Amino acid sequence: MCPLPFRILNSLTVPFFVFLALGYYQIQNSMYRMVIRYYAHRFPHGCPGERKKT
Repeated sequence: MCPLPFRILNSLTVPFFVFLALGYYQIQNSMYRMVIRYYAHRFPHGCPGERKKT
């Protein structure tokens, strides 16, 4: 029983999952920004107390 293929698979799997998690976080962040931009466009006055209307 040789653990070398498992070691190679493990060394390839860990960065893959890290990349997957980072990519998922970036997608979530971009979606969150898109929602914020959509709401900022929908309600230009923003939250009460955040920005006063001139």
